[in-house]
Amino acid sequence: MILNKYNIKRIIYIVFISLILGLLLFNIRKFIFILELVFNLINPIIYGFIIAYLLNILVNFFDKKLTIKDNYKKRIISIILSILIVFIIIVLTIILIVPQIIKDIDILSKNMPKFMDYINNLDIFNNKYINKIKNVKIDYNKIFKNINITTKGYIGSSIYKFKNIFIELTNIFLGTILSIIFLLKKEIIIKYINNYLKNKIKKETYKKIIYIGNISNNRFQNFFKGQIIDSFVISLLTFIFMLIFKIPYAFSISSLIFVTNLIPVIGPFIGMIISILLILIVSIKKAIVFIIIRFIANQIDSFIVRPKVLEKSVKIPSILVFIAVIYGGINFGIVGLIISVPIISIIYELIIDKLNN
Repeated sequence: MILNKYNIKRIIYIVFISLILGLLLFNIRKFIFILELVFNLINPIIYGFIIAYLLNILVNFFDKKLTIKDNYKKRIISIILSILIVFIIIVLTIILIVPQIIKDIDILSKNMPKFMDYINNLDIFNNKYINKIKNVKIDYNKIFKNINITTKGYIGSSIYKFKNIFIELTNIFLGTILSIIFLLKKEIIIKYINNYLKNKIKKETYKKIIYIGNISNNRFQNFFKGQIIDSFVISLLTFIFMLIFKIPYAFSISSLIFVTNLIPVIGPFIGMIISILLILIVSIKKAIVFIIIRFIANQIDSFIVRPKVLEKSVKIPSILVFIAVIYGGINFGIVGLIISVPIISIIYELIIDKLNN
């Protein structure tokens, strides 16, 4: 290899990247800690972009439909109408779901004694085992000491969880305010970023950035639309089947399935397990029927609905989706669960395009 100016730059670049990767591998915990710290600081901005991105669909719709000549006034009205629609949907959902959940909890509490009687009558609780349990010596001082330690730990963890909930709510509130600013000034922001990139970077690099931006926009839009439609269909099918076969908690379980199915890979399993446990308290037979119903609903969804709804959505190996969801959820919470799959799909598509090119 000839050591010209270009090759020397390449060698320096490779050595630099190798050193950075080496430092990251040997200090992975510190790197994750710094990454989480930075992520927490910019969380309101991320929330702002996500909320603005989702509201932008409604804002664009009202911008086209409203006939107001003043564009600034038209944008303000479009944003207000969009926020009102989202707010009404949330309020109506709470009004419809909460009373039904309270009713289902009441039924659940009434059925609990029957379920406990059934458990007590099982063979595993025969006299031989009961006698063995009676002969066990119990150190009550040790138990109370452990309860005291556990209670202190629980109080501490509850305060920590309350603090986290307060931080998340604050981030959502700040994100909503930032999203309104983004939507009001979106043309100016896009124009400024566009002009800055054109003037500061090479033409080829500019084209690459626009290309990545288009892929990102496409992947995020398709992912959110696909997940919402698919979750709605599977929850509606479950609700109809549960009503037909007279399985309890139809509304509450269908609502739970809609929410959990929004989380890729692990979400449907979480919804399924919780649903089975709830129905199991009422009737084992109905729980078995529910499993069959879910299987049929999933088959309809997999072969008819999903191919049409998600044909333009994320197309990446299942293992990458699983890793993205787990890593995103553990390290970055709710936001990580929401954006991990579209982000990994963008990276995957860019790598495939680079290899093909």
